Amino acid sequence: LTLTVGHDLVKVSGTSNITSISATYAGHVATLIFTGNASGNGLIKGNNLMIAGSFGYNLNDTITLVCDGTNWFERSRSRN
Repeated sequence: LTLTVGHDLVKVSGTSNITSISATYAGHVATLIFTGNASGNGLIKGNNLMIAGSFGYNLNDTITLVCDGTNWFERSRSRN
């Protein structure tokens, strides 16, 4: 997944597993809103995703991440 600098709220329409997100800059906070259900494990911990465990998202679930320039760290997640 690639995030565009300046976009802090991103709708994710795919259902495939996400194994990494392209790094942007240190301090970039982005909230992902999922518009479908994960067909597999969803957002997968590892690579550059330093999250509290894989996130098998469903419609309207969100996760907020912050980038350190290399990796993305989880701030919060919400099951809706």
